[in-house]
Amino acid sequence: MLSLRSERSADDPARWELDSGLRVIVKQHASSTTALCMTYGVGREHDPEGYEGLAHLSERLMFAPMARLGDGFADYVGGHGVFDTNGVTHARFSEYCSVLPVGALPHVLFAEGSVGDLSAESLRWNAAALELAD
Repeated sequence: MLSLRSERSADDPARWELDSGLRVIVKQHASSTTALCMTYGVGREHDPEGYEGLAHLSERLMFAPMARLGDGFADYVGGHGVFDTNGVTHARFSEYCSVLPVGALPHVLFAEGSVGDLSAESLRWNAAALELAD
């Protein structure tokens, strides 16, 4: 169920929370570009003992070649006009931000949804292994 926060001024962003728990915040401007920032409630403080760096590895895997995204997130969205994208792992959360033309938003949302599948079938391991070697 999608619920829109009511009683907001025109300057306040629209806010939704999906059944999955995903919170969506949209603030409209008269511009041909927009920014998208996806924040996940998992950071380095959540790494299991003995697996320090797991959250950061997950962040880096987002940019690895994947079955649904070809040469990876950045290359896929770059092909749709995204001109800046970055991922950062913090202590309690990880975030991925992109600056893009408004028309590219559906493609970036598709790519964001695709990176949630970090299964062996999804990742192209040869390229991921090269990333790990760096």
